[in-house]
Amino acid sequence: MIFRLAKKSDINRIADIHMECSIKQIDGFMHKLGSTFLRSYYKILLSEKTSVILLSEDLNGNIAGFHSGSISPKEHSEALKNNSIKLFFSLIPKLLVDPKLLIEIMLRKKSLSPKSQENAYSSKIGPRAEYWAWSASFQGENQSLLLQKKWGKIINILGYDYYYLEVDSRNKLVMNFYKIKSGEFIEELSLPDGRKRYVIRMPTSV
Repeated sequence: MIFRLAKKSDINRIADIHMECSIKQIDGFMHKLGSTFLRSYYKILLSEKTSVILLSEDLNGNIAGFHSGSISPKEHSEALKNNSIKLFFSLIPKLLVDPKLLIEIMLRKKSLSPKSQENAYSSKIGPRAEYWAWSASFQGENQSLLLQKKWGKIINILGYDYYYLEVDSRNKLVMNFYKIKSGEFIEELSLPDGRKRYVIRMPTSV
């Protein structure tokens, strides 16, 4: 496998892998928004100066997985707000099928405000790991773990000893992984639907 930073031509494949993994994820949400939204979303993320998206691909150039995140959650939130109209139009096909989805979307949009302390879905501390995904089409659990490790090393090279991420309490497998990897559970978030989510601080050296 080869590890490299993502570029705009990778957006469609990144969105496909995100969709594939989110559907299987416990309490996954992003797949509900559809592929069109995910493509728009990652186009915005890649345009941010402080975003870091690392890919793993085989020798034939096929992308097997990715790890995304940002040095500055504040910049990421502002970028999403500045592109809110574009993102909304990408959601129309899904909203026509499921209008109730708009309620969940508005709750998440409200939580993006730096001043919002209620109903927070994610940490506002940076650097922040966002999504780590590996397609089931490719074998190689060790390669997936290596992808996660290399993303952390990039953050370390950029001058940070820690990064932050969130894990839902029901996702026991991922929670245990970060515990084993010396992750520190620093905050518990209560989501509007009653779920619990934990903010984890991970050392970039592991």
